[in-house]
Order: sequence, then structure tokens, then C-alpha cells
Amino acid sequence: VMVTFDAEERPPAPHADEGDEDGWRDVELQECIGTGSFASVYRGICRGVCVAVKLMTTDTEADRIAIRDEVLLLRSCDHENIVQYHDCFMREHSLRPLLWVVMELCEAGSVLGLVKRQRGQPLDEAAIAWVCSQSAAGLDYLHRERHAIHRDVKSANILLTNDAQVKLGDLGVAAQ
Repeated sequence: VMVTFDAEERPPAPHADEGDEDGWRDVELQECIGTGSFASVYRGICRGVCVAVKLMTTDTEADRIAIRDEVLLLRSCDHENIVQYHDCFMREHSLRPLLWVVMELCEAGSVLGLVKRQRGQPLDEAAIAWVCSQSAAGLDYLHRERHAIHRDVKSANILLTNDAQVKLGDLGVAAQ
């Protein structure tokens, strides 16, 4: 079972070495860093770069359409507050063919994880303001430039980098 793209829709491997058609495809999975209803996300490494790898099933036609739409939206985004897309491809994992979507890794995890690590202590007002303003900038980009609505904005889908960048992730239920 394959997720197919029209020729003009084919997601490129934008950071592949010159002449290397596989791009990010030699990624090696490390540990699972998150699970959801339709996918699992792993920390991976590819040519010395840490990445996030989302593994998704393509069992039904509805799955394939939803995945195609998510990948097309994600790869079209070029904004500092949206997780960066690298590549996607089919590969077996745990004896099942899955779609692997390779993306930027947000090392500090989600805002939900940050709140849980606070152990009942609230985030300070400046941190909340920063997360909200940067999330709003990402949403504004999705709305104005990509004509998309995220539809699943929550603390688990707002991701943080080690240098305090805020990124929106999981565009799987976004509508255009």
C-alpha cells in the first residue's frame, strides 16, 4: 500500500546532498518520544543530525488521503514557528509497512511536557507570553500564507527547541 503524490506534489528531500536521491532515508530510529491515535514519533539520527520521525499507518484510503494532505501542507511551510519537514518514504518497521515522515527535532519537547516537569508549579508569565506569541505567529502564517487552519492546537502540539524557539507540530487534522 503506497501513499501516492502527483508529479508536482512529490515531496522533495530538500536537504539531501547533491546527487543523493535518498536524502534523509538512511535515518536510524532511536527511542519513541511520543504516541498518538494515528502515529508514533521517534527520535532519530541521520548523518549526524538528530531528527524526529513520525511513523504512520496507511491501512485505509482515508488514512492515505489524510497523510498525503498533512505531508503536502507540512512540506509547503517555511516559517520559524512551524516544524520543518525533511522527507517522507515508505519503510517497514515492526514487520509493517509504514510511512516515515522525517522532520526537525524539537529537543525540549512539548509545552505539555514542560508543564508536567514543573510538578504543579505554574510557568512564569513571561514564558507563557512567549509561547502564546510565537504560537500565534505560526498560526497567523498557516492562516494567511497557507490558507490552513490547524484544528488541533494544544500544549502537546506546541513544541520547544533547546534555544527557546516555539514550533507548531502535528498538522494532521489541519484543513485548507
